[in-house]
Amino acid sequence: MSRIQKANWVLIVIVILGLMLRLWGIGFGLPYMYNPDEGVPLGVSLRFLQTGDLNPHVFAWPSLSYYLNALVLLGYFAWGRLAGVFTTPADLLSPDFITIAVAKAQLPAELWLGRALTAVVGTLSIFWVYAIGRQLSNGKLVARTAALFLAVELIDVQNSQLIRPDTLAVFFALWTIFFALKIVDQPTLRNYVLAGIGLGLATSSKYNLIFAVLPLLVAHFIRFGRRLLFRREIFIAAVASVVTFFLTTPFALFDVSTFWHWFTFDASHYSGGQLATERTSYRWYLTLLWNTQGWILFAAAAQAIRGVLVRSPKEIALLSFIVLYTAFVGLFQLHYDSTILPVIPLVLILAAQFVDTLVQWSERLTIRQSFRTASVAILIAFFALPLARASAARNELILQPDGRENARQWIDAQLAPGSRIALEPYSPFVDKKKFNVDGYFAVQDHTPDWYVANGFEYLIFSQGVYGQFFAEPERYGAELDQLNSFFSRFHEAARFNQSNFEIRILKTNAILPSHRVAARYGDSGDLVELVGYDTVDWKSGEPLKLKMTWRPVGDKPEPFQVELRLLDDTDREVGRTSSDLFQNKGWQPGMFEGTWTIQVPADTVPGNYRVQVDVVWTRYAYRAPAMTWGEEKIEPVLIGPFELKAK
Repeated sequence: MSRIQKANWVLIVIVILGLMLRLWGIGFGLPYMYNPDEGVPLGVSLRFLQTGDLNPHVFAWPSLSYYLNALVLLGYFAWGRLAGVFTTPADLLSPDFITIAVAKAQLPAELWLGRALTAVVGTLSIFWVYAIGRQLSNGKLVARTAALFLAVELIDVQNSQLIRPDTLAVFFALWTIFFALKIVDQPTLRNYVLAGIGLGLATSSKYNLIFAVLPLLVAHFIRFGRRLLFRREIFIAAVASVVTFFLTTPFALFDVSTFWHWFTFDASHYSGGQLATERTSYRWYLTLLWNTQGWILFAAAAQAIRGVLVRSPKEIALLSFIVLYTAFVGLFQLHYDSTILPVIPLVLILAAQFVDTLVQWSERLTIRQSFRTASVAILIAFFALPLARASAARNELILQPDGRENARQWIDAQLAPGSRIALEPYSPFVDKKKFNVDGYFAVQDHTPDWYVANGFEYLIFSQGVYGQFFAEPERYGAELDQLNSFFSRFHEAARFNQSNFEIRILKTNAILPSHRVAARYGDSGDLVELVGYDTVDWKSGEPLKLKMTWRPVGDKPEPFQVELRLLDDTDREVGRTSSDLFQNKGWQPGMFEGTWTIQVPADTVPGNYRVQVDVVWTRYAYRAPAMTWGEEKIEPVLIGPFELKAK
């Protein structure tokens, strides 16, 4: 028989289907980045290439996914250099961020490639599921059915379309489980070492996948019983796991303090909960699984019970991971679909095993083979079609413009350049070169009066933040009261609700000076802002009395000195003054006005003059640099012109 005839065409078709579903939606949102997490791995990977420093300095996740994405970006850079597009790694531009899930990719190809890598890894997991299915049954029905289920399963598909480590972690967890199950039949040193390597890679993808050790331990116990501690294989597997982890997350050793800081921060983050996602996690996960897996859950549960009753060693090994991992992640208040993702392939495998169990049971009955085959096909379709429909529907949905995109277009077309805007996570991206925009964890972190006092003209509210409050009004009554204080006070300039995503834009009654400057002083523009100034009537023989509006950007009561230089059309200094920014009234929050007087010689020629505005941080005698809200340097800050009129 030829190789073509021997080829597993059913598996090949399933894998192609899985790859198509994963690649279908990877361009969603671009060039805008709507996922809150993709910026971290992309930014770290870009920094590797641009600085040569392979320490991620961020250990919210282990390092393996960072390095793999960096390799993909390195290939992209090499191609770009050959094509004459790139000269140095600095040409690989980082995304432009405002706040969580509000960003724009300056090079969308960076996102395409990173997401494509995840999609390929997610597709390759289908092979592991198939291989594990073959371990559980002599025939191919379990393997093919489980592979089909995973190929079209919604949560796996959507997580395979993001630059996140979850899909990578699942791939290596399945690797570990495959070799762990082999130990039940073949306890060779090779299987132990390969299982240990897989465990190290899984843990180096996500910390919580250390739980992939459970099937290995169970398989070892099943094989050797009470002698398990006297077998060298399990210790060699442990060494292989630890060595692999530190080879792929090396700075967990070389930068222990930073690693430990991030590791403990991540643990407290999950255990402490978060506004808008704080519920009982067991119920949340069960609801999620029922809504996405449907009757597959019952099939898997029935097979799990059978596996325990008949003492199937391999099914018990699978169950050890499903039960204990779910029990662990359910303890935390914070929950995501990506957290429960590792159990889903195993649930699908058990459901496929249930189908095979029914087939074996039916063989005891006097049923025609054609009827039996048709019944099995219908049962598989009953389980698989809802999964496939959900994945396809989601791909169609995410590729459609939603409320954010329509709001973004409206803002760009309807609001005046220089408008001052505050927004929260999951809002539309606002052009920082055209508008003055600040992002906050939630708009309601400040009061309506605060936004007026700080000169914000428009406030953007996102369903991604407030949606949970309206969904559970009994739980979030205080938050709804805060929201309603904004909605009742300010005029709603626009509302958008396309593709099930709502954006509300409110217009405040903030009063601003007639001439806007919006120059922010400080290394990060985080000290004070020159909001603007008002027109003055200036005649020969008089000093220039300049009325300016300022705003402290931070909340630290620091002393600052303002230096003003009056310049003619040749940039020659005509006069200057220097005084305390707060004019001896003390630090104050929000916008405030002040008048600065610049004395000029009596014989100053009438004409147009400009004023250079500098700010000195008094405590350090430090002349603070100035920048726009979009973090573009302003050297120097010049306001005007001011016309000196003849008497």
